[in-house]
Amino acid sequence: MVNLAKQHRDDMIITIQSYSPDPSTIEGEVEEALKAARVDRFDFLLLGNRATVPADAFVEVFERLRDRDIVRFMSLSSHNRPMLPQLLDLYARGESPYELLMLRYNGVHRGAEKDVFPFVPESGPKPTIMTYTATRWGHLVDPDKMPDGEAPVSARDCYRYSLSHPAIDMVLCGPANAVQMDEAIAAMERGPLEPDERERIERIGAYLYGQYAPAYPDQGDAEDVAAGRAL
Repeated sequence: MVNLAKQHRDDMIITIQSYSPDPSTIEGEVEEALKAARVDRFDFLLLGNRATVPADAFVEVFERLRDRDIVRFMSLSSHNRPMLPQLLDLYARGESPYELLMLRYNGVHRGAEKDVFPFVPESGPKPTIMTYTATRWGHLVDPDKMPDGEAPVSARDCYRYSLSHPAIDMVLCGPANAVQMDEAIAAMERGPLEPDERERIERIGAYLYGQYAPAYPDQGDAEDVAAGRAL
């Protein structure tokens, strides 16, 4: 990244993520990360894995960083899906600083279809919606985890599955090599899933959810936890 940023900084979106529960530590974290990354500014400060709406002190830290021109925007990731409609409503009223919300969604974990996506406005102000874990930790692409008679899903089609939902703007991917990068790019080139492709992924996803419990269930999955489908 350091080498890319030297010549292509204007083409890159660089994020600093903080899991800190203490807002007083974040400014120092950002300053150290800027030195390590050898850049002058981060595009996003991401408050990671937040189960509740962060206190105003976090926003105040972000505003100081923004005023110093070392962070441009604020974002948040959460496994607490039922919390996110509150942030969407606040954003629509101009009262939320979070320009991007990040949550889990894939063909196995579809709870956002009930808890979040219906609250994303089709028009008017809204934050960018990004999803992650598109391959469900590799389960959807693992031939050893497939139901009888089913071929594994390609990583490309896992990304297409998420991107095909109209509420989703972006999908996070973490390619480990050039081949995986090409597969992620191919998702954009191929475009939305056909109905039969989506149905197949959801059929496999339902099987995986029943056979392989998630290590980190989202809040909002209480019924699944009680039924033993999630830990």
